[in-house]
Amino acid sequence: MIRLPISKARFEPIENLYKVAFGLERIVLHKHDKDLAAVVSIQDLLLLELIKKGSATEQTIVENLARLAAIVESSEDAIIGKTLEGVITNWNPGAEKLYGYNTDEILGKSIAILAPKDRANEAIEILEKIRQGQQVKHFETTRICKDGKEIFVSLTVSPIKDASNKIIGASTIARDITERKKAESELRQTKEKLRLFSRNLQALQEEERANITRQIQSDIGQVLTALKMELAWLYKKLGANQELLQKKVEKMKALIEQSLQTVDKISTELRPKALDDLGLTSAIEWEVTQFQKNTNIECNLNIPEEIILDSAYSIFVFRILQESLSSLARLTNQIDINIYQSEDLSFLFLELTSSNFDFSKQTNLSLDLFSVQERALLLGGKVEIKQQDEKLTLLISIALPKKANKESFLSIDSENTKRSFPLTTSNKQGKKAITKILIADSHAIVREGLKQILAEIPDIVVAGEASNGQELMQKIRNYPWDMLVMDISLPGKNGLDLLKQIKVEFPLLPILILGTQTEEAYALRILKVGAAGYLDKESAPEQLIQAIQKIAEGGQYISESVAEQLIFELKADTEKPLHKNLSDREFQILCLIASGKNLTEIAKELRLSIKTISTYRSKLLEKIGLKNNAEIVRYAITNELLT
Repeated sequence: MIRLPISKARFEPIENLYKVAFGLERIVLHKHDKDLAAVVSIQDLLLLELIKKGSATEQTIVENLARLAAIVESSEDAIIGKTLEGVITNWNPGAEKLYGYNTDEILGKSIAILAPKDRANEAIEILEKIRQGQQVKHFETTRICKDGKEIFVSLTVSPIKDASNKIIGASTIARDITERKKAESELRQTKEKLRLFSRNLQALQEEERANITRQIQSDIGQVLTALKMELAWLYKKLGANQELLQKKVEKMKALIEQSLQTVDKISTELRPKALDDLGLTSAIEWEVTQFQKNTNIECNLNIPEEIILDSAYSIFVFRILQESLSSLARLTNQIDINIYQSEDLSFLFLELTSSNFDFSKQTNLSLDLFSVQERALLLGGKVEIKQQDEKLTLLISIALPKKANKESFLSIDSENTKRSFPLTTSNKQGKKAITKILIADSHAIVREGLKQILAEIPDIVVAGEASNGQELMQKIRNYPWDMLVMDISLPGKNGLDLLKQIKVEFPLLPILILGTQTEEAYALRILKVGAAGYLDKESAPEQLIQAIQKIAEGGQYISESVAEQLIFELKADTEKPLHKNLSDREFQILCLIASGKNLTEIAKELRLSIKTISTYRSKLLEKIGLKNNAEIVRYAITNELLT
């Protein structure tokens, strides 16, 4: 730094000042005792050059420097000069006020005296940037005052250069932003409280919806189902000459059927039953299927086999997908839905892509997706909308909880694991033995109706009952049952997870699942897990008897409607090219591999990790039934995928 004694403020000090030349940067000088200093710019130096050439007087020089010094002294900001080693050489009144040190006690000290212990390396890093000629602008950090108080400051640090353009020091302008940071922190906390309140409010709304749904199904749906069973039993007991009564019973059954459908519709609108019965993955599959039926929009869904989340989190994710599909429904006739997790399993991504997006119908998609954005924010995620030509991609990220809630009712008993349950079809005398059945349903009236129907089957006896999942597991472990007839909607745990647990512990136990909806998606999912059959609880008693007899003989029972659905899916899979089953990302990677690029090149181009690309490659190989990259190339050529 340059000290300019007022008594010698002639051409000699002007020359010294002029030698400190730098491109449009400022130099910080200091006024101390009889020394005069200022913040001098290149424009000021040009003025001094004019003075040196005789264009200004000595008095003008002194006045100019005094004016500049006054600017520094009157500044509310702390203006500090230091060497490249961090030694403080200049300290204005603003710095005294901000940090509490006066000029005499701070000059010659290291700038590190102001840094907290956890930020000791900051000054070193900043000075290193200064040595490289960089400027640090509006750097927000914390500093320690003389009294030990920690404050927030915004720093702008600039290099000081001499006449030969060599960097000889640094100037720092520091501004106290403690109050602003405090206000920002309070605002952030308020927003977090509001979000937490909103999240809790929505969770309570969903919980109340679930309670109402359960009450509707319990108080109305199950009673109607039991009444339908009673009417079916009564119809069988009517004689052939009681035609009038038979017609009356048929009409009553039709009215009950209509009422059940209404109850089912109301319940589903309030709370997706598939979510509680089968879990998030199945609920999403069901929702996409229903969305296609209602809108005639083609949907291609790619989702992991299982996404394990607690019920409160699952409903948030489900609603986000549901609202996203609803927002896109009027803008396209085809949607690809790709759901995947980050490598560290900390985020779940919902990627909805449309290749024929109609921008002419779009007014304000961001506004349409406002509720989706809010829900994503509540779960620590965000919504990104990407538009290119006629293609739109909606990427929704959701922060996942650290531990998935997958607790069982009871820990698995290793002694009972894989216990064999052979059907006792005959005894030592060659006579047909009794098949002992365990019925699990949360409603006593339904259990009574089932027992009444099964009482008419020879050699079949209902030997036990359970009303919830915990009671069911206890009874299965304590007795070797021949068959289990289980409602998919038992309290406490979704039916699919409960079914999986039973099949893990007792893989040979035949299980007939009863449901209250005629959704084929339920049946297909349940059969894949290992159930011996699926039957709508509202089916005729004859179907229930037929199903139990078939399973008791060691077979499986599939209703006609489920069989038709299986055939339809098989036919659809055989008619559709295999690559149509791929997600957008998988198809993209297939084409890149077919074009000759390796995994490293693809990862770099798509800005994904090699591990992620490798995972996508494994999935597409499995879906198409290929083994290696060479077969990918042949497949791409055969199906004319390369242009």
